[in-house]
Amino acid sequence: MHSDGEGSRPQCPTEDDMREGDLGDGMGARSRGHQDHLPQMKSGSERSNEPFSWTSCRAMYAIFREELEAERVARWEKRQSESSSEDTSEELQRRLQEVTEEVELLRTELEVTHRHLEGKHEALRILQGQAILDKATCHTKILLQKSEERNKALEKEVNALQWEITFNQVQFKNVENSWSLKYERVLAENEGLKKALEEKITQHQEQRTENASLSQKCLELLSMLSAKERKDYQRTQPPCSLRTDGSALELAVYGACQCNSNGGEPCSCARSAATSRKQVLQLKQEV
Repeated sequence: MHSDGEGSRPQCPTEDDMREGDLGDGMGARSRGHQDHLPQMKSGSERSNEPFSWTSCRAMYAIFREELEAERVARWEKRQSESSSEDTSEELQRRLQEVTEEVELLRTELEVTHRHLEGKHEALRILQGQAILDKATCHTKILLQKSEERNKALEKEVNALQWEITFNQVQFKNVENSWSLKYERVLAENEGLKKALEEKITQHQEQRTENASLSQKCLELLSMLSAKERKDYQRTQPPCSLRTDGSALELAVYGACQCNSNGGEPCSCARSAATSRKQVLQLKQEV
């Protein structure tokens, strides 16, 4: 009874027909009218240059419905032409029932195909979202890798600077210790020299005092001698210049002065006394 309907019904393939980028409609054989209604696939450069265009499920459903209506009308007309006028009403009812069952079967298959296409559409949407997520993840990984490389470079530079700072600190500490030792040694030498200088100054002052006393005694003795005795004394003295004698007298006066006891410059009274002594010595030399 259903042999005629089963023969004309298209068989669903066991494998998915997603080949060469075509999502497919879940049907194995396609009629000419269906192919005319579907948009043509682009090939070559046209397909690579244009973005992907998706045919909505509503449009596919409308196309299948038009196709089923056209097939039903064609079968009806064919059966009407083949049937003779002698067909009974029972035969017409039987054929009408077959056609109705075939239409219901095709409608069921159309619904299954519609659901299958919706599933593929949803899968494609998920794959597109996953591709976008993968692309974003890849970009994030690249940025993270660059950031890690930059952090490693900065860490190396910081380590180098820290090592240089530590090395400079050690060098500075060594130089500081060296200069501290030198400074302490110079201070010790200065202290020794200062003590030796003080001793020399003390000795010099003592010698000045002694020379002044001797010069005073010599002058007193000379004043006690007569003119002839002075001449005899001067002939027995070694030859010396007036400048040397004056310098000796100045030194004697400076050493006898008690105004400046720290060994600095002589005071004004010592200078005036030394000048007077030099003038007396000049007068004596002239006489």
